[in-house]
Amino acid sequence: MPYASIATTRLVKDQTGNWRSNYWPEMLAVAVSLIFGVFYLDVVPSPDVAWQLWIAHQVRMGARLYVDIIETNPPLWFWEAVPVDWISELFKISSHVTLVTVTCIATTLSVWGTGRLISHIPPLRRAALLIYATLALLLIPLVDMGQREQIVLIGALPYAALASARREGRRVPYSGAIAIAVGASLGLALKHYFLIAPLLLELWLLIGRRRTYNPFRPETIALIVLAMIYIGVMVTVTPAYFSTMLEINRVAYATIVSATLSDMFRPIQAYWLIGLLIIIVEFGALRRSPLAAAMAVMTLGFCIAWLIQYRGFPYHSIPVSGCLVMTLAYLAADGGGRMRILTLVTMPTVLLIPLAFTAWHGPYKDEFGSISDSMIADVGRHEVVAFVNYEAVFAWPLSLYRTAPYPSRQYGMWILRTVADDHSRNAALRRIGQKVVTQTTQDYRCSQPVRIIFSRRLSGGRDVKSWFDESSEFHRLMAHYHYVRTNLIFDIYRLNAPFPKPSSAECRRSFSNPATAKANSQSVSGTVGP
Repeated sequence: MPYASIATTRLVKDQTGNWRSNYWPEMLAVAVSLIFGVFYLDVVPSPDVAWQLWIAHQVRMGARLYVDIIETNPPLWFWEAVPVDWISELFKISSHVTLVTVTCIATTLSVWGTGRLISHIPPLRRAALLIYATLALLLIPLVDMGQREQIVLIGALPYAALASARREGRRVPYSGAIAIAVGASLGLALKHYFLIAPLLLELWLLIGRRRTYNPFRPETIALIVLAMIYIGVMVTVTPAYFSTMLEINRVAYATIVSATLSDMFRPIQAYWLIGLLIIIVEFGALRRSPLAAAMAVMTLGFCIAWLIQYRGFPYHSIPVSGCLVMTLAYLAADGGGRMRILTLVTMPTVLLIPLAFTAWHGPYKDEFGSISDSMIADVGRHEVVAFVNYEAVFAWPLSLYRTAPYPSRQYGMWILRTVADDHSRNAALRRIGQKVVTQTTQDYRCSQPVRIIFSRRLSGGRDVKSWFDESSEFHRLMAHYHYVRTNLIFDIYRLNAPFPKPSSAECRRSFSNPATAKANSQSVSGTVGP
């Protein structure tokens, strides 16, 4: 969850005027963030973000990440959501509403800190920049509100402005630099790929400052110290990430079929080419604007990260798109006097295109929720239901809104899909797939879902149930269920009667979510069953 860009309200010393006249551009940006929150407060989280919020509650209640919950990502993203879950339960509000609220607050802090660092820009232009920045940080990631890429984008904005101040030799208070580093670290540490961007910024500073370059600045020292603390906490609190999950990442996640060109190059990538063309044409103006140049370096760093990941997930594009539009905005505001007239005339349209498109598209739409609802229409929210399929979209965000515990430690059966696509050639991958079947069978023995719903969708020529059918333990479990009907591509099985459960020591820790599940079900219509 986004706790990025914690900034002080005074990063540079004010020379003239009172508080209101000095800060009115920042105050306008705050107002825009508040208006956004009013309109988009109740957006439905995407499956990944719903899973994050659910994990945060499980961890807060005592579940062991990477033991009771299988997840390939490092723990920081889930730890960041724990305060969101706590606040939601304290005030009896839905967790996704709290998440949007915190995101707007983080955006406000990010833009406010950036505004103080670019206070040399005339107020009217600065106000336009900060309003645009607020909209860019909130609208471009709208479909994936709360994703890691949005968090790193929020932190990148003031960090790039800080780097431009260093390039120009401007003084920045230690407290402000450290605050910006702390905020940026909460995004940069989410993926090791993200570190490419600040490393490129350091190279840019070295080239520009040469003999006066100082690598040991308050912000870099803070980042190094925080990285050491994070690694130490991970080793102490989540040792299973290193002993278990690194192998799954190395064997299973790395074996996922690479994205196709059509996955990687979507309409937003065409926009990147337009932005690149403008940067090439106006490269002279870019070189004379440290602010725009710093953001261009960040854009390049995140673009390299996007290419290295090469997964084709749309949200991977968020930091590239956000930094690119801010590069163009800075170029127009800070170097517009040196730009070609034709470029200046077209710039407003170019800047508005991505914001208009995302606003038109709107937030995440749970197109699969109604299908899942129809299969559990006769099941209460407090009764456990298991969705067994390669994709997570049929179980999430639906499971976040149910009082009943989620019955599996797996987000979805993506590992089995990887085994299927590999056609069982990799022995190590096959063993991981067998472990998924064993663990899931045990989870269902402990939770005893009243419905088990299998998808018939094929991957690598096999459906997900075929992997479970190879297990004798699974056959003993299914002896307590009977086939009810087929709905679309789903086979539905109903529990005959409760049966003896394994001892608690044999079961993973799993907790219901009564407070936020109730709030969620009331605020998101058409997402949960009766």
